[in-house]
Amino acid sequence: MVFSFLLLLNAFGAGGCGIRPDPPATESGKAADPPVLDRHDEFVLRNNVYKGLGTGIETEGRWATHRVIVLTNDVVELHKKKRVATLKLLLEIVKGGRPDDALLATGYAVALEEDPIRAVPLADYPVDSVDVDEGKTGEPGRQGLIDAVAKLLASAEKQQR
Repeated sequence: MVFSFLLLLNAFGAGGCGIRPDPPATESGKAADPPVLDRHDEFVLRNNVYKGLGTGIETEGRWATHRVIVLTNDVVELHKKKRVATLKLLLEIVKGGRPDDALLATGYAVALEEDPIRAVPLADYPVDSVDVDEGKTGEPGRQGLIDAVAKLLASAEKQQR
């Protein structure tokens, strides 16, 4: 299921309907240095990721009747202010975290950058499939997760320039 999800993500590319704040500009009109996460920001993001992905059914609005990933306001605001830095930390977690944390970080990245529906399959993905040989299972495993988040990060960095 996630394999199909990752294929769709790669086929349609990063972008979609996630939050896309404009890069900050200096007085000269040039883009400022990208913001970095401070220790508190990193704690907030890691703490939310390690707590897990919450899902729910929206009852009204854009996602009415759909199961979606529920993000905390802290994470959404951090992403708005420090988009690239947020994605870099999520990618770091995907690369070096435990299998369940890699799935969670990927889910957060997709929910923030794409939309909360596209990330739902990651909430249900079997953790024991993350670090297995792709050739034996046909599933993309951790490398597929890394590729998906790296693509979202590359798109964010390109938009920030």
